[in-house]
Amino acid sequence: MKKIHFIGIGGVGMSALAELSLNLGMSIQGTEVDLNEYTYRLREMGVEIFDRYSRFNIKDVDLVIVSSGVMPNNVELEEASNKGIPIIPRARLLAEITRRQSGIIVTGSHGKTTTSGLIATLLEEAGKDPTFIIGGNIIDFESNFKHGFGNFVVIEADESDGSVFFFSPYIALLTNFDMEHVDYWKGGTKECCNVFSFFFNMIPFCGSSIICVDSFILNSFIRTLKGRVLTYGLNTNADYYIKNIYFKGGFTYFNVIKYGKFLGEFRTRLLGVHNIQNALGALIVADELQISTFIVAKTLESYAGINRRLTYIGERKNILVIDDYAHHPTEIAVVIKTIKRLFYNRRLVVLFEPHRATRFYHLLNEFIDAFSNIDMLFLCDVYFAGEINLFKDNLIKLVKETSNLNFLQVGSISTLASKLISIVKDGDIVLTLGAGHVSKWAWHIYSSL
Repeated sequence: MKKIHFIGIGGVGMSALAELSLNLGMSIQGTEVDLNEYTYRLREMGVEIFDRYSRFNIKDVDLVIVSSGVMPNNVELEEASNKGIPIIPRARLLAEITRRQSGIIVTGSHGKTTTSGLIATLLEEAGKDPTFIIGGNIIDFESNFKHGFGNFVVIEADESDGSVFFFSPYIALLTNFDMEHVDYWKGGTKECCNVFSFFFNMIPFCGSSIICVDSFILNSFIRTLKGRVLTYGLNTNADYYIKNIYFKGGFTYFNVIKYGKFLGEFRTRLLGVHNIQNALGALIVADELQISTFIVAKTLESYAGINRRLTYIGERKNILVIDDYAHHPTEIAVVIKTIKRLFYNRRLVVLFEPHRATRFYHLLNEFIDAFSNIDMLFLCDVYFAGEINLFKDNLIKLVKETSNLNFLQVGSISTLASKLISIVKDGDIVLTLGAGHVSKWAWHIYSSL
């Protein structure tokens, strides 16, 4: 194969796959209009990266990889199609080049990155030299990617577009599920349960299905699974469950009960009950791979987490700035609840960039509920992530008509950030939320205080 071209090579998943392909001896290039730390890293490795889409970029190319955020009328996509060049999604190439390793696949609506990052760290600490490709930078590795030479590969697989089906897991873990990607699951919860049932039944009998039963919707499909199934969560009917969670001295402590017997007390720097659920899922993977409880406890204690998951940006003039990737109402509500619990006497000001208009429109009431307990909301323009803008200004109008939220809508993130800086006061917490470009403004706000 002469050359692979990546459309949208600067995405967190695409850049990692490009680097893995490069490590395996493939010739690669790509296009990214929003140059970032990932594209700069690839350029330093000698990868040619174009900063604008053009049909002339599709030259002497044998295969085109496309990210889910690329518009269907993208000029490079059209050129590759006209030339008869094979076009495949990122997940398919990733599945093909990792097929020889034992796959540990983490999927679900929320918590995938934190869980898969912790699993990768546990395997590393246990000396298993894993390969991993996940959706955010593991702080301890300063990367979302590692090409290891061990037997295991840890992959965060997206349930939102069915690409999880490309993988052949040895162990698969499902963190939870709700109707996050309403644009894909046209058949509702019944369709998604059928999809998950099919996927988990592909696991060999020597492998394991690990499923969090705190999402009620998942209980019905568990009964359709044929192989080894392990359940976990806060639910005391689970095979592994959590009890006695408390926060002390910068750590969250919790006990784990395995098959009705006390397994141990653990502590982690991760905040929030949702992250303790994620930690338990990773712990079970380690248990299945016979990694000692000592290594698990030590790793949980030192694990710094994932960038953009309740990330502490800094504090100036007694104003604390925190950044988080949350972009779905369930995630947002959990993050706000966690911050309110830790800083119960401080005003909370949120800068939110909606991600995908379809999600914001269909889950509008849930978004309004999620923000009901904050002091002020700064609402940015929608980050469309490859969608065609069919809503225009109607979304903001809907928020005004259907809620009593105290919010400002000024348009671009840069304008909103400047307005926010002029309004915040001593003692405030500023929280930036979203899966688009909002993160860079967290640092801008902090440096401008």
